Amino acid sequence: ITVYPGDTVTLPCTAPNSTNITAVEWIRPDLEPEYVFVHQNLHFNMSQQHPSFENRVELKDSEMKDGDVSLILKNVTSCDMGRYFCDIEPDSIFYWTSVFVYVHRVPINITAEPGETVTLPCECPSITQIFAVKMVRPDLEPDVVFVYSEIYSWFMLSDDDYSNSQHISYNNRMELKDSELTDGEASLFLKNVMINDTGTYECYIQTMRGDFVLISIINLHVHSLASTAPAHPGLSVLRIIVHLVVFCPYVISTLLMVSLCGRRPTERIQPISMMTSPTSDDDNGPDTQNDYVTADVTTEHQF
Repeated sequence: ITVYPGDTVTLPCTAPNSTNITAVEWIRPDLEPEYVFVHQNLHFNMSQQHPSFENRVELKDSEMKDGDVSLILKNVTSCDMGRYFCDIEPDSIFYWTSVFVYVHRVPINITAEPGETVTLPCECPSITQIFAVKMVRPDLEPDVVFVYSEIYSWFMLSDDDYSNSQHISYNNRMELKDSELTDGEASLFLKNVMINDTGTYECYIQTMRGDFVLISIINLHVHSLASTAPAHPGLSVLRIIVHLVVFCPYVISTLLMVSLCGRRPTERIQPISMMTSPTSDDDNGPDTQNDYVTADVTTEHQF
């Protein structure tokens, strides 16, 4: 069954051909105590229930008609992922079935700057006995950035294998927030973060009875100082001065040219009058045969 945090889910379980059910137990073996829901002798037994399921579980049919002992789990959390077993005792005959609940992980986004120490969240209060913690970054080879285990043999690793399994770039930079792993706290400190630490991290927890369970997905983005550092005030003033020195002469010369081109003549020069006098007879000489009639001619020259 696949669900999301906050959902309400029904875990199916039915006793075949039985109407007289004497006891029902829903358990999750990786928890301590392992009991999710216990119903005996027509009563709900709260004394054995794991505290993380308090007020969150109930039978779909309180009368268990037709052997239906399906369990309703409310307000699902990421820590509810795991395999649940339904044990039924009808008429002194034992039946059991199991269902695996997969809870989608909502990625956690974290931003940081180079040199900072960040906390990569990984906690599950319902898991009180943590046997191992593993943080991986799938895009790396090897992809393990941190591993913690009290007994390396459970990981099938020797001491040398354990040290070699971690990606070299994370050596001496990661540690548990709580070395005692109290109340399911398995978050990790990543020290002196670098640009290359940007990526997606997955945190897994293993209990004494179960496999590795994915607890959290973290998207870490480390900003570069160049993209986040504010400009120095002195540099800004210097840039302004440089722009003024370079561009002001061009602006001034452009304004002068526009001013000169825009000027128009305001005075009109008066035309100069030239008159040609008629030619006298003396000028033409005594041999002139024809008489010429000449008019006054005025020529205007516009300057």
